[in-house]
Amino acid sequence: MALRDLMLRAALRPKLVDSAPGSLRVHIMALKRVPEDLAQHAAELVRILTGGHPHVNDIEVDLPAGNVAVRYNAEQTEEREVMDFITRVLDVVRAEWAALKDKPLEEIMAWARTEAARLADADS
Repeated sequence: MALRDLMLRAALRPKLVDSAPGSLRVHIMALKRVPEDLAQHAAELVRILTGGHPHVNDIEVDLPAGNVAVRYNAEQTEEREVMDFITRVLDVVRAEWAALKDKPLEEIMAWARTEAARLADADS
């Protein structure tokens, strides 16, 4: 595996920072490196992908901190399941990054919606 791939894998590895029943905060190092002019689109991309989980209710993205706050229905799912879903989402992003990085923003967002639906179906 090339050094660049290892670095991308590390930057996209979610780290649980804080949790309580029904909510968690995850740090994703790669989010801190998003250029300011793409921040709004990157935050929306994160919301689309992680919001694909059927029991996730709300997502807040703090790009400067590299954190994602997730609120979920604790009566229908567990923290571990939400973290596993986020990890799978980031694995898909990492695997597709080379093909996505030079595409127009509209295509990336369309890809994100499709992947979120596919991952949510796989989780059902």
